[in-house]
Amino acid sequence: MRANSIKSYLVLFLTGAIASLALTDSAQAQRRFGSPRSNQPLITDTEPSSPEPPRTPSEANGNPNDIELTPDNPNPQEPSLDQQSLTVTVYRPDLFCENLIPRTEQVSPEQPTEGAIGHVLKDWAQGEFRLAGYRVQRDDLTGVVNVDLRIAPDAPRRWSSLSTCEQFSLLGSLRSTLLENPELDIAGVEFTSQGRPLVF
Repeated sequence: MRANSIKSYLVLFLTGAIASLALTDSAQAQRRFGSPRSNQPLITDTEPSSPEPPRTPSEANGNPNDIELTPDNPNPQEPSLDQQSLTVTVYRPDLFCENLIPRTEQVSPEQPTEGAIGHVLKDWAQGEFRLAGYRVQRDDLTGVVNVDLRIAPDAPRRWSSLSTCEQFSLLGSLRSTLLENPELDIAGVEFTSQGRPLVF
């Protein structure tokens, strides 16, 4: 009798493990189940000790380069059906957080950089570590793009809590997506949070 109950628990456990491996969204799977790599964060804790105060609508609309991030709005300016779109390659990590897998996405030709970034960040608009938005600034002289990422004020996790895998999933995916698309013409990428450099 006891052997049968152990077998049934074992079958349930194995079924759950196999189902978790079948998840197609590797970034979400890594956030849910953790990283097979070291959990020591490489990002220095650059954010202030207190969370960012909520922004008023006038502050949020103050800079035209600010882009609010929601799970259903990866593209700041989604190309319409009758509008021409630009194909970009977006990189996301595999399930084991070791390699980046390319996938093509359509973005608006008016904002191709923001559209490509939005496709990478759409998975990061929910969960305990949640991004509320981002700002893109390009130095036309050097071709270097600065991506300023904003954590949601009510998100319980901060930059220093990210595992190595989560850093790779977020920043590695962004870096490869921006540098590996020649049509974006980007020579380098820098990451900041509220203007403070993210070092990883």
